[in-house]
Order: sequence, then structure tokens, then C-alpha cells
Amino acid sequence: MNGKFIKVNEFQETSAPNIYALGDVTGEKMLTPVALRAGRILAERLYNNKPHLKMDYQNIATVVFTHPPVGAVGLNEREAKNKFGEENVKIYSSEFTNMFYSLSSDNKHRQSSLLKTVCHIDASGVEQVIGF
Repeated sequence: MNGKFIKVNEFQETSAPNIYALGDVTGEKMLTPVALRAGRILAERLYNNKPHLKMDYQNIATVVFTHPPVGAVGLNEREAKNKFGEENVKIYSSEFTNMFYSLSSDNKHRQSSLLKTVCHIDASGVEQVIGF
């Protein structure tokens, strides 16, 4: 175990032969649909002759149903700057009142939304969205 999680490689293999782990016990994106997908991929690899198939945890969208809700996909600003360097990352952000609150005359309870897009700038100057 790695801390409180079971350590696995990119193919969900543990250090014990023929023992696999996936889902919440690995600490990797602890979401039920992600664990289901990882299990299906493991079954395909083991029983359907697809030895190179593996789960990709890169761009899994997450959401927290709070008020206001919070969601994310891809790299956040800190992760992008650590991976590509601060000079190769550009951030676009916007703050606005969403439609649910914009029609309300009750300014006291009006909530703003923040939208942030994280882009990687490659050597040729082309921007690619890598997080949202």
C-alpha cells in the first residue's frame, strides 16, 4: 500500500502477481463511473486479448454539487505551469452572472460564476486548451 491506497502500475497490476486493484482503493479519480470504466478496460485486457489497453485518467471531468457548483477537467493552472513552465501557459478567465440569477431583481442573493480556461502555448505559438 502507498499510504492508505494500494499502489498499482498503469495496467492496474499490484506488486503481487495476478492481483489487480482499481477504483477508490488506488486513490486515482475516486468516481464511480471512472472505476466502472477501469474495470471494463481491465476485463478487455485480460479476457478479450487486448494486452496494451489501459485506462487514461487525463481528462476526466469532475463536479461538486455545491452552491455555486464547481467543476473541472484537465490540468489546473498550477499543474499546467509545473508541467510546461509559466511562460508556456496562458490563462483566460471570465466572471459573470449566470442566467438563473441574471433575471432576478434580488441583488442580495445574486451569485457570480467564474470561468477559467488553461491553455498551453507550444513552440510555434499555437494555443491548446489543456484545462477548464
